[in-house]
Amino acid sequence: MIAIQPNNVDLLDSLLREYQSMSRWGSVYAVSLDILSKFPDNLNALESNSIALQNFGVKQDALNQYESLYLKTDAPYFQRLMP
Repeated sequence: MIAIQPNNVDLLDSLLREYQSMSRWGSVYAVSLDILSKFPDNLNALESNSIALQNFGVKQDALNQYESLYLKTDAPYFQRLMP
């Protein structure tokens, strides 16, 4: 489905959530970058990217992403809306 509809953010977000639930941080990072390249203001992808960087141990990059998320939401704790 993603090959047929590459700009469908819902499909990419579903894949991102699946990878995150399995702690596949490399895949989370790659998919979040793909989403952010198409939709730079996607908060779920930005948060997932931050979490992946944190799990890689790249603390400064993760902090920069978290700060970017904070500036877009103005909330100290961003919580994605789970169904």
